[in-house]
Amino acid sequence: MTNMKRKRSSESLSNSSEDGDVSLPSQSSLKQPAKKRVAKTPNLDKPTRNLTKAFKLSKRFERQKLGRRLKNAPSTESERIRSEISALKHLDASLSAKHHLIKSLVRMKLIPEGAHDSLPKLPEGKHLLNVHARLCKSNPVKGELAKITQALDLNKPSAPQLDDDSSEDEDDGGGVHLAPSLSPSSSINTKVNPQTLFLPSLAQGYISGSDSASEVPATAEATVRKNRRGQRARQALWEKKYGSSAKHLQKKQKREKGRKEDGNQQNRHGVERREKKPPAASRDDGGKLHPSWEAKKAAKEKASRVTEFKGTKIVF
Repeated sequence: MTNMKRKRSSESLSNSSEDGDVSLPSQSSLKQPAKKRVAKTPNLDKPTRNLTKAFKLSKRFERQKLGRRLKNAPSTESERIRSEISALKHLDASLSAKHHLIKSLVRMKLIPEGAHDSLPKLPEGKHLLNVHARLCKSNPVKGELAKITQALDLNKPSAPQLDDDSSEDEDDGGGVHLAPSLSPSSSINTKVNPQTLFLPSLAQGYISGSDSASEVPATAEATVRKNRRGQRARQALWEKKYGSSAKHLQKKQKREKGRKEDGNQQNRHGVERREKKPPAASRDDGGKLHPSWEAKKAAKEKASRVTEFKGTKIVF
């Protein structure tokens, strides 16, 4: 029975190949399963340098804090603070930065877990570990780490898309693929005018079949908004257009006429207007003058006098 089935299948394959409807699969046409991309550890030299600078800045701030605490600390805590200050001096900023960076990136799954092998070991010591933990929670280190993670997250490659249709392409009859029939319609490339794709149907208020689409201009010019003229400019325009019959001129004439006809001659505040008389001119020549003024006055009068000629006239 098995021999008969094999013969029939081979005969059917040979007949189908002669008819031209079925083609045998080739190794090049078979779809290979997508290979899983191996995650690589990115270059962390520059991020480590930037994070080291942040650790050094945090060390300075932490030293100032410990110094202030030491001044007001009791005797029981002063020894602990002194030991933390000495541990802070011997702390390697680059080593702490690299340790904190790799540990954080592995926890966020931005680098593979195999990077734990290159994780540097921190020196042992209770006070040193306490200082290291406080530096990791400082604001400069947190801010720099956030920048690094954001940059690595943007540069992270997207996951490869697996072809789910590979199993559906295989036929039930021994993995034979049917050759697609070439039709004349598929060989012709139909070119679509891009202008016909964006019809006025995308605009608001368009009804298919109406003639409103043809009335819409191709390029609508943007209307330029003009500012309103000032009051003086509008009044000047009205004077040119209406002359003396302009309303603002008529109102002005009425106001002036009402002021003139007011018998009480009151101003806008209701106070009676009184004409001021000019003060009488008075001379202050009476009394004794200062000796200097008297001398000046006498010299002026002497200069203004005309002296008579007292000499003899000689005639030649």
